[in-house]
Amino acid sequence: NFKVWNFGKSGESTHDMFDRLRQILEKSDLNFSAVVLLGGTNDLWEKNPERIANNLKKLHETVLSYGAMSFAVTIPELKQEKDPEFKWLTETRKSINEELM
Repeated sequence: NFKVWNFGKSGESTHDMFDRLRQILEKSDLNFSAVVLLGGTNDLWEKNPERIANNLKKLHETVLSYGAMSFAVTIPELKQEKDPEFKWLTETRKSINEELM
């Protein structure tokens, strides 16, 4: 038997997620056994895959430091990727996702 809480917030960057995740884990009276993280989509436009991947890794490390299991959801494909002008977007997303595996 388990309960699921959704603390996702549309439009956040991975940096914003980090600050909020720590607050949730520190101040919550909930004992999380697992956390599923999906982040990085909003950061893609900065075109800095290394920074995004590092931020995502820090999020997972934070979850682990609180004794919970951490599960990564890869960044999903975006509709803009169908446009050849946004080939960079596909390459950036895929390189980040590879870092998460």
